[in-house]
Amino acid sequence: VCPPMDELMALVGMEQVKLRALETFSMVHTSRKLVESQRVPMTLNFAFTGNPGTGKTTVARVFGRLLY
Repeated sequence: VCPPMDELMALVGMEQVKLRALETFSMVHTSRKLVESQRVPMTLNFAFTGNPGTGKTTVARVFGRLLY
């Protein structure tokens, strides 16, 4: 689909994160196809939590590139 999505899917584990990324990407992609007057304003805030060294920052950076 796009390089950030490929990068995210290449990460080991994190199946819930990958599923959420696909859902969010699909929602944003669908919204971008609409005429601006038909778009519903949305706020996308995420909190990546977990133990140190689990890839939170890596996933957050890839997620940011995915949605930008």
